[in-house]
Amino acid sequence: MHASKTRSHVAFTIIELVAIVALLVALFVLVFVSEPRSRRQVRERECVNNLKQVGLAFRQWSSGGGDKYPIQTPTSIGGSQESATNGAIYFTFVVMSNELNTPKILICPSDTRRPATDFSPAFTNSNLSYFVGVTADEALPTMMLSGDRNLTNGPLSANRLLLLTTNSAPGWDQQIHKLRGNVTLSDGSVQVTSTPLLRRLVTNSEADNLLAFP
Repeated sequence: MHASKTRSHVAFTIIELVAIVALLVALFVLVFVSEPRSRRQVRERECVNNLKQVGLAFRQWSSGGGDKYPIQTPTSIGGSQESATNGAIYFTFVVMSNELNTPKILICPSDTRRPATDFSPAFTNSNLSYFVGVTADEALPTMMLSGDRNLTNGPLSANRLLLLTTNSAPGWDQQIHKLRGNVTLSDGSVQVTSTPLLRRLVTNSEADNLLAFP
């Protein structure tokens, strides 16, 4: 009888140990896997919200600018047409500073770059996470208006331009969202894309996309 009780007690202790180990494994997964993934998802949502505000700022500006975006409007009449193709990408956002209110939304939370405190002369390309679609047109809703700067299709030109034709095969590098990225289209919508989805957007564009990168 005594031996039987001992064996039962030992068996019960082993079951308890297995349960404790299972609990520890679950806690490990929760803390070291689920929580970082949750943080990434929060940052991605914040980036999407940033790009929605950027898209809205473009459309608000165009409503008072002859239905044209600043990148289609000469600098001499308040736009950023020349600067957008000469490497000064930041100037497009300076032109829209009233619509944007703060430059802080121009930095993706997953980017290592730091936001500027205001749109003063100290605001430069280094305070941007997002490219500008030079050929974006409000009348062409599937054109790229803005998006994460980790989009790539080879080296940029000297003026930091990248041309995507409908036959291009661009992708996302790991700089910001780890092989993913977000794109604002001319209709104001924000598309969360993997590389295959990005290529589908390019294929379905109504014209070639000329992008200017900060």
